[in-house]
Amino acid sequence: MYPNYERVWSMPDGRSGVPLGFHQEILPKKGLLLICRNKLERECLKNGLIANGFNLPILDYDTIASAVNITHEVEAVLINIGAKRLSETTFSDELETLAQLLSPNPLIVLSEHEDWPHIAFTLELGVKGYIPASVDIAVCIHALNLVIAGGRYVPVEASLNALSRYAPDQEVNELFTARELQVIRAMLKGKANKIISFELGMTEGTVKAHIHHIMRKIGATNRTQVVCKLHHLRNNDA
Repeated sequence: MYPNYERVWSMPDGRSGVPLGFHQEILPKKGLLLICRNKLERECLKNGLIANGFNLPILDYDTIASAVNITHEVEAVLINIGAKRLSETTFSDELETLAQLLSPNPLIVLSEHEDWPHIAFTLELGVKGYIPASVDIAVCIHALNLVIAGGRYVPVEASLNALSRYAPDQEVNELFTARELQVIRAMLKGKANKIISFELGMTEGTVKAHIHHIMRKIGATNRTQVVCKLHHLRNNDA
């Protein structure tokens, strides 16, 4: 199988210093590393992604250990953990190590679990995307492209359900203003500041100020930590 390539155009200088024309350099295109223990599931997922327009080459392996030496050759890693729980210390340590090894390239998890405590714990390990196995292939590809482009992905329903648990709590209502709660809900949907500002009728600078206040109130340094710390806040109050 031939590798996937991308084209890069450049203009070489001639002796006179005037560009003589374009020449083409062919550079290998980095791909997605897919890790899935079950061979049939791995092949079905890989073929499904390719057939539905995912535009990066896909390298597939059965375990983290077998793939660890090629992590520098890929844009991102998608690992299918199936029904496995990250409460297993050895596995969670292995996943956290992989996330650190990949950084700044993202690690994305595909899981059968959709409960918020499991999702929040996964994000704390450094994972940049959490895709439930219940989504269709188009949503999966959208999530992969979003994370590879520098965003984060978590299932909206799970995040909104988690937030709905905080809203009635008197302490949380006292901690955040009504506007801040609106911004949090938008953040949990993965919306960019520009979109939030348009939908809430405020300037982008005001959105950034709200996010700064939210992070300061709960000691978070980024959006993922906002979600995780809200989860901890709820557990501590329970």
